[in-house]
Amino acid sequence: MWRGQGQGSLPVIRAGQAITATRGDPSWIRVPVQEMLSQRLGGSIVVLNDSDAAGVAENAYGADKG
Repeated sequence: MWRGQGQGSLPVIRAGQAITATRGDPSWIRVPVQEMLSQRLGGSIVVLNDSDAAGVAENAYGADKG
């Protein structure tokens, strides 16, 4: 089982970096969200956008669980 910290986020995230603007705020584009939160929280963290996080949860705990 995976253990650690995770963050679901509205913008599209690729390799821990925001690719799109959240609610039209362009200051989020190219922000290294994963690195920023990892430093702030003092440990490793995984950042996914909200729909990718839902897919991971469904795979691990939902109907897709094999």
